[in-house]
Formats: sequence, structure tokens, C-alpha cells
Amino acid sequence: MTDTTLRAGATSEPVRLLALGATALLVLAAAWAWLGLVMTSADGWTFADDAVVAVDGRRHTVATATDAPTYVWTLGTALPGCTVLDARGEKVPVTRTADGPRLPGGSVGDWVARASFDSPTATARVSCEAGGRWSVAVAGAPAFPTAQMLTDRPLPLVLGGVGLLGLLVAAALGLPARRAARRATAAGSPW
Repeated sequence: MTDTTLRAGATSEPVRLLALGATALLVLAAAWAWLGLVMTSADGWTFADDAVVAVDGRRHTVATATDAPTYVWTLGTALPGCTVLDARGEKVPVTRTADGPRLPGGSVGDWVARASFDSPTATARVSCEAGGRWSVAVAGAPAFPTAQMLTDRPLPLVLGGVGLLGLLVAAALGLPARRAARRATAAGSPW
């Protein structure tokens, strides 16, 4: 008759291989989720299509915030001369900002708020001097840009969450067995 009783804390080889494989898959899923999040965020912040204004001297209609400042965002260091008219055609004063908010711009640099204005209407017409090689964006500051970036790309976030949850469950299931093995060893039991 063969003794199939295992010592406390000992595991059979198939169970050990299964645990090792599951842990490796969870680590791989977490790494892939992190890489996916980084790669999908590499293109930087994305403004609404109507917020991007070509630096061509023509007037472009944009949506503005009436309860908070609206910013003129640039990728470069220089702000082209921009003129803002409200929906009634009245000129809106534009104030240059020394150190405005920043948003990730990807490989070309960050979007920096170089100027701001307070529009009394929900839309404005913006024209920027011709000759610049970049466009500008006219929009308010996002309340929490990182949260919006994560909700724009949910797959890496979900995979990372599943991987983290799996690691926590694996750790929680492994702790009772380790504690039992320590108690048995401390009591002097060979089993």
C-alpha cells in the first residue's frame, strides 16, 4: 500500500505547475495591459475636431466654456497672434498665460495653454495669424485628463484590473496553506 499523504505545506507537482502557469499568465496580462496603455496613450491628448484651429488667418467657430476660462493650447513654444470674437461679433480680450496647464501631446511635445479668454457666449470665432506650422486648439481645461485618457482606452485598464485581481486572489488562496504549513512545522509534526 502506497502512502499518498503529503506533509503539511507540500504540494503535488501538477498543482505547483498549475500555480506557476497561472501566475505567469497573470504577470503577462498585467505587462501587456501596461504596455497597451502606454502605447495607446503615446499619441497624446486628443481635442474635439471643432476645437482644433488652423493657423491660417481665417475665422473658425469653436465651442467655449461660459463658466470657466477657455484656453488657446499650442504644441510649440510660441503663440501665434489670435483674435477672438464672441457669437455677437464683439472682440473678446485674450490674456497670455505665463505657465498654463499642460496636457500630453505625444511625441511632438505637450499641449500648453499659452493664452486664455472668458467668452460670454457658448461659441466664439477664432482666427490666428497665418504662417505657423502647427495648429492651435481652443478648449477649456479638462477636469481630470488622466481619467479621460483611461476611459478613452478601456481594454488595457480592464486587462490590468483582471490581472491585479487574479494576483490578489492567488495570494489570498495561498496564505492559508502557508500558515498551516508554518503551524505544523512549529508544532514539530513531520506531516
